[in-house]
Amino acid sequence: MGRDVLLVGEPGTVGAFPSEEDGRISVCSSPEEALARLRSGEPCDVVVAAELPGMDGVNLLARLRDEYPSVARIVVAPPPAIAIGYRIADLAHQVLPAGSPPEALREALGRTLQLRELLADERLRALAGSVDGLPSLPRIYGDLTAALESPSCGAAEIAAVVCRDPALAAKILQLVNSSFFGLPRQVTALPEAVACLGVATLRSLVLSTEAMSLFRPAARAAGFDVDGLSARAAATATEAARLAAPEYRSDAFTAGLLSDVGLVLLAAKAPELLRRDEAELGFTHGAAGAYLLGLWGLPPGVVEAVAFHHEPPGAPAGGDAGLALRQAVGLAVITAHESGLKVAD
Repeated sequence: MGRDVLLVGEPGTVGAFPSEEDGRISVCSSPEEALARLRSGEPCDVVVAAELPGMDGVNLLARLRDEYPSVARIVVAPPPAIAIGYRIADLAHQVLPAGSPPEALREALGRTLQLRELLADERLRALAGSVDGLPSLPRIYGDLTAALESPSCGAAEIAAVVCRDPALAAKILQLVNSSFFGLPRQVTALPEAVACLGVATLRSLVLSTEAMSLFRPAARAAGFDVDGLSARAAATATEAARLAAPEYRSDAFTAGLLSDVGLVLLAAKAPELLRRDEAELGFTHGAAGAYLLGLWGLPPGVVEAVAFHHEPPGAPAGGDAGLALRQAVGLAVITAHESGLKVAD
């Protein structure tokens, strides 16, 4: 399994891995040098752009997305970089603030490198790596705009709108967990994420996500029912949270909401694969979606539950958070599929 990291920028940002089995870091002084190494065929699984000045980081990320989509993209940037708009958030898989301890970046790198085991198919890595945004239900944006403009609307009401759209929910969670907000722990509850972002930031994120929703025509042209998926995802999330033990409910809701995000990815990027049997392809839509969410930095428990949401949930598991979470999501998926559950508007 590859463990090669290309660091573009300041070497002290990362430090060193304990051993080569954890990762091998090569340093480049400029984006041009990094691209030249990639063109020469140098092995690379993750590129870290560390505090690159001006638009250098944005331009490098865009080139990597277009020319080397299977390479994971992590950015270390000062908070003023957010003034460039959400271009960095759209182009990077994960964003860490400048000044983070080396351990924080090594942890992010470790999680990202482990994803290679989850999805071995290079085509799917490239598909996931090229993603800016996912198709979204257009009516969500009108409802969300109305909610944001209401003076009496709070975070819970806004989150109730957001949860009907797996793509928008995923993007909100990606941004709030990007470490720009300096949160001491992962946030998986949408009301908390909405409260952390604030109305102005959320409005900008909605506009950014809508600008990236060019996948929607391709998904629908492939005969994919985006509206039906959104309704089923919301029902799965609600059922997963109901079934989960109290300490797992937030992650269960998130995993249920995003459980079929891999289907949207395939419908938008490779619709011909939707018509083929997953056993023949050698991967599942759960693994494809989980890989994308892992790139975005969602918690490992959520990523695992999405990856295996169609596997038999098995017997109740004792204190293992991952197994308890997987069981709740797996049962919720079965219930939603078999009974045609939908969440009322």
